Amino acid sequence: MIGDSATWPKQNAEFWRTKILGNQRRDRAVNRLLKLAGWRVVRLWEHSLTKKHAARTAARLRRLLDSKAGPMTKTPRR
Repeated sequence: MIGDSATWPKQNAEFWRTKILGNQRRDRAVNRLLKLAGWRVVRLWEHSLTKKHAARTAARLRRLLDSKAGPMTKTPRR
């Protein structure tokens, strides 16, 4: 799966499938390493920064920042 509303490209499909799946694997690995280091990870897609999605994106970020360990705060390792 490539996202909530995304579809697989039809042109040069094998190239894009390999690239997208590789990017997803890399992102999962990076997320895992950052979480092990005590960070919270938030990924924003370009479309979430448009006027259409601004209120929802801002609310999501506000909830995360107001939570115990927001995405910009490093949680000390024990």
